[in-house]
Amino acid sequence: MAVLITGASGFIGRRLTDKLLNDKQQVITLSRQHNKIDIFCDLSKGMPSSEILKNIDTVFHLAAISSDIDINNDEEYEKINVDTVINLADLASRNGVRNFIFISSVKAGGKNKQQKCSTEYDCNEPEGIYAKTKRKAELGLIELSKKSSLNVKIIRPAPVYGPDCKGNLKTMFNGVKQGWLPRLKIINNKRSLIHIDDLVDFIVLISKDNKKSGEIYILTDNQNYCTQDIYDSMCSSIGKSIPKWSVPYVLINSLRYLHPRIEYIIGKLVESECYRSKKIKQTGFFPKKTIWSNDAWVKK
Repeated sequence: MAVLITGASGFIGRRLTDKLLNDKQQVITLSRQHNKIDIFCDLSKGMPSSEILKNIDTVFHLAAISSDIDINNDEEYEKINVDTVINLADLASRNGVRNFIFISSVKAGGKNKQQKCSTEYDCNEPEGIYAKTKRKAELGLIELSKKSSLNVKIIRPAPVYGPDCKGNLKTMFNGVKQGWLPRLKIINNKRSLIHIDDLVDFIVLISKDNKKSGEIYILTDNQNYCTQDIYDSMCSSIGKSIPKWSVPYVLINSLRYLHPRIEYIIGKLVESECYRSKKIKQTGFFPKKTIWSNDAWVKK
C-alpha cells in the first residue's frame, strides 16, 4: 500500500518524500502548488477524493500555516491548522487508513514558566494563535483516535535546522552569511533544535510503531544552545571566521522597537525556549546530528 504526504513541497515535506522514495515506498503527495507531484489539492478548499485514501496505509500530515506574524486572521489559522487536520483524519479513518502521523510543534505544549525544559508531560498554556491551533488539532486527533481504529501519532519537533531551513533560522543564517548580523555577546539563554534529517528519520520510525495511539513525542537533538553557539556554528559551516568582538545584548534588544517583525526575530534570538523528550528513548531513537555537524547549515 501507499503513503500520502500533505505539505509535500515544504522544507520537511520534500525531505520526507525523498526519504520514503529512497526506501522504495509508494508515495502519493498532495500540494496546493503546481509542481511535479502526484495530486494537486488545496486542502483549505476541500478534502481529497475518498478513492485516493482507500489505497493509503499511512497519512503524513505536514501542511499548516506556520507563523504567528505573517497572517493576521485567526479564522484562517482555525481553518487550516485545525479543521483541515481533523477532517482529513476523519476521512482517512472512514476509508481504512491505518496510521495518521501529525507534525505539530513544541509550541503546542507551551513554555515552562520556571524556565526549565518542557516535556510531553507538561501542560502549559500555548502562546499565540499558531501554537493554540496546533494544540487544538492535537486534542481533536486524540479524541478521534479513541473513537476509531486510526493509529494517531503526534510529533512536536523543536525548530528545525539544516540546509535550506526556513523561518527565523534562515533569516539568521542569511544575516551571518551576508555579514549584516553581528555576533551577539554571550547570554545564558537556552534553545532546543532538531536537524531535518533526524526529524525525517523519526517520522518514518514512528509510523511503523503500532503501540498505543494518541501518543505525543517531543523531538530535539538533546542539546541546549545559546544564541552565540548557533551563530558560531553557522560561521564554521560556511568557512567564515568567527568574529572576535560581540555586540552587547542591550544594544540588540533596543532594536525591538523599530518594527514588529524585528521585535519578533530578536525575541526568537535571545529568549530561552528549551525542551526535552522523555518518550523518544522508549522508541530506540537517538538523534545523530547537532549544529556542529558538517551538514548542519549547508549541503556537503
